[in-house]
Amino acid sequence: MAGGAGLLGVAGGTASAASGQPDPSFETEQVVGDEDWMYDTIQAAHDDVDAGGRIYVTESYDSANESFPIVLSNHVNVTGAHRGSTVVDAGDSGENVFEIREGIDDGQRPYPLTHAIQNLRVEGGEIGVLISPETSATIQHLVVRNTNSHGVASLDQKGNSGVSFMNYLHNVHVFTVGGNGFHLPFSGVNHASRLQFCVAWDNDGIGANVGGYGTHIAGGVYQGNGHHGIRFAPGANQFVRDAYLEGNGDDQRANEDHEYSADVQVHNTQASIENCYLQGAGAGGRSERGVDFKGGINSHVRNCLFRNHLEGAVYVDENSTQCDVHMESNINWDDTYLVADNGDRTRSEGEILPTDLSSTPGQYAHDSGYDDGTNTSSGHPEQAVWHDGAWYTWGGDVIRPS
Repeated sequence: MAGGAGLLGVAGGTASAASGQPDPSFETEQVVGDEDWMYDTIQAAHDDVDAGGRIYVTESYDSANESFPIVLSNHVNVTGAHRGSTVVDAGDSGENVFEIREGIDDGQRPYPLTHAIQNLRVEGGEIGVLISPETSATIQHLVVRNTNSHGVASLDQKGNSGVSFMNYLHNVHVFTVGGNGFHLPFSGVNHASRLQFCVAWDNDGIGANVGGYGTHIAGGVYQGNGHHGIRFAPGANQFVRDAYLEGNGDDQRANEDHEYSADVQVHNTQASIENCYLQGAGAGGRSERGVDFKGGINSHVRNCLFRNHLEGAVYVDENSTQCDVHMESNINWDDTYLVADNGDRTRSEGEILPTDLSSTPGQYAHDSGYDDGTNTSSGHPEQAVWHDGAWYTWGGDVIRPS
């Protein structure tokens, strides 16, 4: 290849550039593979490329030459030829495969430079891709398999300062990892994260463990994971829609701290579950509950289909408040839908479900609910409206909460 011309007509560099070849330090694109004019390792190419440049990893790349972790701190785009043929294999190194570090600080808004990793298969190692921390990173068209810990994680593992938000994961498939498929906890300040058309399948932990504010999951498959399919942890405005969830919870922990496995668990946060298919029985395990509100706050489940859950479709615990189960909009193919309602002001389509309204004050003017018959003249459940500190039933009863 004349003049050391690189792939796609762009000059490539080597660790020791050949005579007449452009100085790698001026390159905006470097190529990694087994040709003489290519870099042997992704790390070496990264260390020579300009900020905002691209590293193209060919199918001839041999990760046996790499020292892990591969640390990305130059806001580069690492692109493989195809996730089926370009493999980054960390084997039993015990190190993370990729680490994205030194995120953009507030003084660099609106974030003109950021990291991207795409079109690769990542194997082995500890964590497949660690975001620690970064803002507006893009991880897409990636397969991650057989890591000792999580597949993709955004957390402060290395003591770095900064926050992680607006990170975008698209079409990332995580299989058979030792931890969670996607691990984006509140502690990593994972606000406004997006998981679009991702897959977490047959992982030892949770399919997607996500926290923070404004975390959205759109589409994708969460199946056969050891614990929950998706777990929303502290934060608010967390959302999953159009997802397929099946057979999560093979590791059912039958002990004094037993926690029922769920396709979706909402734990001490506010979350919405919409337009999802939740199948309890699957080849990978058996979800005991479809949706488990465990300290859910103003959360709802709407327009979903449930089937084959050992403990029923929806459970609302005593620490949950203002959850709306939208009973008319959901389809349940089993005998039970609302397994238990132990929550405060649990609703369906905005109305408080039948309860003793003398112990349940309204939340706002003209709030609507049903008394279970405890306080009605007829002794039957009746609809009531909240006004000026009391419930007024259609039968004429006035119920004043104590």
